[in-house]
Amino acid sequence: MKTKQGVHIHNLVFETILGILEFERLKPQKISVNVDLFYTELPNKAYLDYMEIQEIIQNTMREKQYLLIEDALKDLSHVLKTRYKEISELFLKISKLEISPNSQVGASVKIYYETNL
Repeated sequence: MKTKQGVHIHNLVFETILGILEFERLKPQKISVNVDLFYTELPNKAYLDYMEIQEIIQNTMREKQYLLIEDALKDLSHVLKTRYKEISELFLKISKLEISPNSQVGASVKIYYETNL
């Protein structure tokens, strides 16, 4: 039997520069990040530090000021997998909370990492 454990961070809300429109480059906008990280083996520390994960996400987003959500998803998934090699599955979603008057818009990625490389 194989058991997967997970760490879930939902509705991590903060402001950052994100987008291709001129006004999006001038002023930080409110975004929300959801991340689900799964692993089958316990990390060396016996847990994934969700506070550190939040910090990595916020610092990376604020530092890079991405044009596209898709680029942010690609970078963040790589940064998290590099930092936490034990991750076997990752789901990451970034939403812009105030860009559309009628909805929250965003993009997501789900990655299953090969274990037998």
